[in-house]
Amino acid sequence: MSKLTKLINWPVFIGSFLLGLIFVHLSSEPSEKILVYPTPINAGHIQYEDKAGVCYVYKTIDVNCPKKGVKNIPIQE
Repeated sequence: MSKLTKLINWPVFIGSFLLGLIFVHLSSEPSEKILVYPTPINAGHIQYEDKAGVCYVYKTIDVNCPKKGVKNIPIQE
C-alpha cells in the first residue's frame, strides 16, 4: 500500500479529478421540459407545476354543465 501512495502525486490527482468534474458538468445537455395537459384519464396521477413554482394535482368531479354562460379559460403556459 505504501508503494501505491508513493506513486500518486496527490495535488495533480485532485486537480485533474476536479477538472474532470467541471468538464462533465459543463458538457452535459440541458434538461428538456415536456408539457403535459390534464385530461380526465391522467387526472390525479400527474403533479403539475405553475410559473410560480407551486405544485398541484387535478381531481375530476362529474358535474352537470349549463348550456349557456360557460366560460372558456385558457390553460396557463
